[in-house]
Amino acid sequence: MPTVSFAKTKATAVNPQQAQTQPAAELAVAPAPQMAVSTVTSSAQLDGEFTPRDVAVPRLKLGQKTGAATDENPDLIGKWIFDGAINLGPSVGIIVTRISKYYLQDLEYGSDVKPQIFKKHSDAVAAGVLVKDVADIDLLIEVPEDADIPSAVLLDGKEYAPARYTVQSSAYGRTVGILLRDLAGWLKGDFASGSYQMDSIKKTDGKNSWFTPSLKSAGPVPASVRESIRSAFGV
Repeated sequence: MPTVSFAKTKATAVNPQQAQTQPAAELAVAPAPQMAVSTVTSSAQLDGEFTPRDVAVPRLKLGQKTGAATDENPDLIGKWIFDGAINLGPSVGIIVTRISKYYLQDLEYGSDVKPQIFKKHSDAVAAGVLVKDVADIDLLIEVPEDADIPSAVLLDGKEYAPARYTVQSSAYGRTVGILLRDLAGWLKGDFASGSYQMDSIKKTDGKNSWFTPSLKSAGPVPASVRESIRSAFGV
């Protein structure tokens, strides 16, 4: 049975001098990172070589006042949403397994242009493109008792669901900044050695309001849980 593991952000000014357009093939595009998931079973119904890139990645999002999910279900506003529909409430417990950073072309709101993605800031400079910091945070969510998530895995008596949370703008500093600080501190170089509580908090600016994450430490992960994560997901 082959194991498959899924494994501040204002726009950053670049060189203002006019740069030649870089061919698409030369753009340093951020690779699709792997995320921790459970195994994929070998089956006669599968033909060909399947890798972690083929596995659909469940997304974690924060419900805003506008959006497909909240337009259909206003109760999701200000709540954490798993895989587009499951309401996890205003607070979730998480264990981070990986962070992947890249640079996204900073376009005007509502633009129909597909933004370019760069793995290195120097590549954006060379292309003369204005970019902003973005990160994919791969994590394990402690599944609430009232939530039904079929992809959840039981680890030492608790259910955890793998997901990916993409952050930019103010959410980047409120998450990545804290996690990197802690990685060099009490996490001792291992994201999965600690757990966090991630709350949804409302921000206002005049007549505008939105929801943003608030991350705070929930303490070290028990050794038994850490070992179960390593055994189940290889991280």
